[in-house]
This record gives sequence, structure tokens and C-alpha cells, in this order.
Amino acid sequence: MKEESRIPVVLPKSNPEHNVELAVFDQMGRKVSVIVNGKLRPGIHEFKFQGNDLSGQKLTQGVYTYQLMVNGNRAGARKLIILK
Repeated sequence: MKEESRIPVVLPKSNPEHNVELAVFDQMGRKVSVIVNGKLRPGIHEFKFQGNDLSGQKLTQGVYTYQLMVNGNRAGARKLIILK
């Protein structure tokens, strides 16, 4: 990731709304950023992540994990590499 990453999310039609949290964690498992936290309708969504932490500062170079939680259940996780 240099400037920003786009993260696609597909939510099923099983509910009219889903409680969604898409968060970024460092290698120690600490939550360092929240990309989205709220209610979303079913369908395809795309979120931009520009590499900022919870206070708005740029994250340092390294390997991170982003995790998707839907209605309180882990729906997936992937690695994210930040380069400077």
C-alpha cells in the first residue's frame, strides 16, 4: 500500500441491515484503526484506507491485518502491507 487501499465488502441479503466493523490491527493484535463502524445495507461496498491510525496519524511501515466483523461475527481477515 502506498497511497491508499480499497477494500471491497459484500454483505448478504439475509438481513435488511448489518452491524459492520472493519478494523486494522498491528502484529501485536492491537486495534490501530477503524475504517468503518456502523449499520450497512446488503450489497457490495468499497472502503478506502489511507493508512491513518485512530488519532489520524500515518501508520508506520509494516504488516497489518484488517478484520471484518458482521453482526458480531468475524467474517474475514486479510493482511495489509504498508510501504513508505
